Amino acid sequence: MENSEDSFVIPYLLSKLGIKGDHVISKNQSIDNFYFDLIIVDKQTGITYYVLQKQRANVDSLAQINFYKDIIESRSSKVDKRFVLATRKAMVSMYELANTLGILIVDMPFGLSDRSEPRRQPQSKLKITSEKSWMIATALLKEKASSIRALSLNQNVSYGWAYATINNLLDKGVVKKNDSWVSIADVGKLLNGVAWERPTLSLVKSEVKMGGGNVFDAARKLSEILDDLRIKYAIACYLAGTMYTGYGVRYDSLQIYIEEKRMGEVSNYLYNDSNYGTISVQFLSPDRDVFGNLQVRQGLKITSPSQTLLDLAGLGHRSGDMTKAMADMYDRL
Repeated sequence: MENSEDSFVIPYLLSKLGIKGDHVISKNQSIDNFYFDLIIVDKQTGITYYVLQKQRANVDSLAQINFYKDIIESRSSKVDKRFVLATRKAMVSMYELANTLGILIVDMPFGLSDRSEPRRQPQSKLKITSEKSWMIATALLKEKASSIRALSLNQNVSYGWAYATINNLLDKGVVKKNDSWVSIADVGKLLNGVAWERPTLSLVKSEVKMGGGNVFDAARKLSEILDDLRIKYAIACYLAGTMYTGYGVRYDSLQIYIEEKRMGEVSNYLYNDSNYGTISVQFLSPDRDVFGNLQVRQGLKITSPSQTLLDLAGLGHRSGDMTKAMADMYDRL
């Protein structure tokens, strides 16, 4: 806020927020390239208020606040926080949406200048391969066309996060928009972005050799061992992709997610196989919940379609044909 506004805007805002005692005000504070106009710490209550000012309240401004609300709350859950949109104009529907999102709208009858757009770039730090963003992307791939609100509700992801994800994909030419509906415009760009952001082989923490007539036999043998040891696991990448698509599998390589803290235990258990094994088993360390939506195919626990597509795309050219095949039939999986 400009200094000329401070003499009446800030006292009015403090009054509306019920801040009567000692407080600390920071102006134009950047959080992941997003600027809040004011951050106010009420020393009496311990509450921190994050304030964005806009001439008019709309879905875009609420979505921006809600996106960074999710980020800030995930980083400092112990701090009592409030997120505030200070505005001169707001329709009834905006108050209802703000209440649903846990955002407070404060009516400001005077003195607000609008200085928001040039410095706010909520998509710049957003990765399409983050867990919630990938949920939105694959949901759109499955539905073909949808509204942002429907994607948000169906995937149980905040509207702000869904909105930021879709706008990020719009900027990259992955998604196109027709009125309130969005759809995938270029699936190739989506998959290429995954390969760049989240290379699957970076998750490999350990590798051993196994014997067996083929990769299916090795997978069944390893599954029995892990079940006996009561270790969570999910077969991933090539073999999972083969079971979804029917596309040819690599017969010399098996990828599997297991709990990282127990990888050493499994490697030691398979030590005797390592001398004559012909199948390379790569143990992947989960970077998200890969065990919650498992599917069982031919008696084997495999990653979900969404996770499998993410992992295949992350292999880049190594799995290009299988990745494309799975993306093409994703709406039928």
